[in-house]
This record gives sequence, structure tokens and C-alpha cells, in this order.
Amino acid sequence: MKQGSGRPVLTVDTLQAFDRIGEALKASGISLEELLASGREFRAEIVRERYGLAEAPASSASPETSADQAGTDEEANPTGLV
Repeated sequence: MKQGSGRPVLTVDTLQAFDRIGEALKASGISLEELLASGREFRAEIVRERYGLAEAPASSASPETSADQAGTDEEANPTGLV
């Protein structure tokens, strides 16, 4: 990726690579939502292991968490990583 006005510029090769990744995910039956969720779980596990944090309740790890629960999530996940 090239740098211009502070934002990365996506080249045709980069966009084609993203397309190939999307096709591979679709062919294997993995949705974007599932991929993102597994990434969140993996990052949370790394943070817990590295910093000795207790596992957050399942409700705070959910991407459907409402804005009303923001304070609760912050207490359960002090790193702010999701």
C-alpha cells in the first residue's frame, strides 16, 4: 500500500488479493461475521494470557452489545480490546 495524504491507497493487486481471500472464505463456508468473531476471541485470549485478566462474561464479548451496556463492558474489558 502506498502512502499519500495520510491514508493508505489500495492498489489493484491489493483489491484482487482481498477478492481472493473473500472467495476462499466463501468456498470454505466461513462468513465475514464468523471470521471477525473468531478474531475477537483470539485477541481476547492473548490479552488474558499476557496480562493475567479473567475471562469476560460472554455477554460483553458479543458484537450485539448495546450502547446501554458500555460502562459494563469497560469494567469487564479494561483494555478496550474487542
